[in-house]
Amino acid sequence: MIVSINSIELVKEFAKVVAESGKYVIAVSEQYRVDASSMMGLFSLDLTKPITLEFPEDCEELKAKLQKFLYGRKK
Repeated sequence: MIVSINSIELVKEFAKVVAESGKYVIAVSEQYRVDASSMMGLFSLDLTKPITLEFPEDCEELKAKLQKFLYGRKK
């Protein structure tokens, strides 16, 4: 899944959704990989570019909650 979280408010909301899920999701941007529930980690990425997420299995409910952050999604 590729997401766009290019504002402080979106990063806060995104990290909260991931943290509340209890799943360990990795956010990848270029060569960097961080815990997607960590706001500090997310802010270390280049948020002007799309972020790729890596999920463990059985994350369909979390993926559904993250649909609003999909890259290229019309607002």
